This record gives sequence, C-alpha cells and structure tokens, in this order.
Amino acid sequence: MHQTEPGRSGGDGQVGEPAQQRVWSWAASRPEVAERVRHARRLVGQRLAVVRYVDIDYRHDQVAPDWEGPRHIVEAGEWRNPT
Repeated sequence: MHQTEPGRSGGDGQVGEPAQQRVWSWAASRPEVAERVRHARRLVGQRLAVVRYVDIDYRHDQVAPDWEGPRHIVEAGEWRNPT
C-alpha cells in the first residue's frame, strides 16, 4: 500500500499533533497509482458485458465436500441463508 511520506499530514491530524501516515491506495508506488488511474480512465464510457457474483462458500465442506473450485449455488435454501 502506498502511504503519504513521513512527516506530511494525512489530512486528519490536528494542529500540534504528530503527522500521521494515511493509506490512500492499494498500489505499492506512485507509478503504480498512475497506471491504475490511466487504466480506470480507459474504462470511462464502457459498458459491462458480464457480471459474476462470488460468495465465500463457508459451508462448502457440508454442502459439496467433493467439489473443488468455484461451484454454482442453485439451491434456493442456500440463497435464502447465505454464509
């Protein structure tokens, strides 16, 4: 994660308090932040073609113990009471 430089305020410190480092991105460096911004800007105006919902399958061992990898949840009971 990229943080502000030591000694610079993260914007949430009070006068007289030591400067705090604020996490502002999951990027590791400023160049990585810039690349992510460029990528996001290329997406402006685009439309979604497909959406895939993912659920953390905490009951996998109870419901489908022999299944490996992602599985389709088709039983209404699992959707009514997700984990």
